[in-house]
Amino acid sequence: MKRQASETMQIVSNLEAKISQLQSMNVTPASHCLKKDRILWSVYTDDAAEATINVDIDTRQVTCECCGMQEECTAEYIAGVRALFCGRWVCGLCTEAVKEKMRTAPANADGVRQALDSHAAFCKQFNCTTRLNPKLSLAGAMRDIARKSYQHRSSGGSARAPAVFSRTMSCGRSIMDVTAHATPGFH
Repeated sequence: MKRQASETMQIVSNLEAKISQLQSMNVTPASHCLKKDRILWSVYTDDAAEATINVDIDTRQVTCECCGMQEECTAEYIAGVRALFCGRWVCGLCTEAVKEKMRTAPANADGVRQALDSHAAFCKQFNCTTRLNPKLSLAGAMRDIARKSYQHRSSGGSARAPAVFSRTMSCGRSIMDVTAHATPGFH
């Protein structure tokens, strides 16, 4: 009985050493344990699962004020995002777009508001056209391309002369030499 207890304690200490080593490497221990250690690991994970079940996290459903996407976030996170973006809640994707627009704008409250307003207008236009009718959006994009191309061609000073290619030597003689040496029937 004492022998089994000491073996069990040794296994537990080996398992704890492996777990701490694997956790420091950010590796899940269950994928690298030996078979006899898996039983102990399952007991360890069951206890950890019970501990996490008892933790009560207060989350709320919140809607992005730019694109309308809904996310479930903690109240602390929502308050932090609203503090950064002038009282508006912005999802992660829109946050990155607004940050990108703020790089070109001044780093003050007006720059944040301008970037938010610009991105919100873009999202509103996208939701009204592209999501509702992708074919109509494609037609509108092609119309804009044609309009820009026409304006570029009709402007007087920006037209350039077509490129002129000149030959340095004729290839006719080389073709005639090749066909003269070819085998009959392959012309």
